[in-house]
Amino acid sequence: VLLKYKMILFDCDGVIWIEYKILDTIFPLLRFLNENSINYRFLTNNNSMSRETIVEKFYEDVNIKSNPYLVDRKLIYNSGYITALNIKSKNVKKIYVIGSDEFAKE
Repeated sequence: VLLKYKMILFDCDGVIWIEYKILDTIFPLLRFLNENSINYRFLTNNNSMSRETIVEKFYEDVNIKSNPYLVDRKLIYNSGYITALNIKSKNVKKIYVIGSDEFAKE
């Protein structure tokens, strides 16, 4: 079924991880997608973790050092990053962030 798609979007919370524990089935699926040239992205509306922290979480929970290309911050879109992209597109140069340090990193 997946072979007919060019892009798969994963919601992180409850799909990739439950209570920040990454599900065991995720990496075999990512390897399958990668081997079949199917693009994928990770989406989350949770801004309590920056994209870099999310990548670290993948490495922490499951040993992917042999396949580090499976998860990269360029594949992750959290609410903080989307907000930053939107603000940047409007040429806003200076903002004041009221939120977590992770949110401010984006």
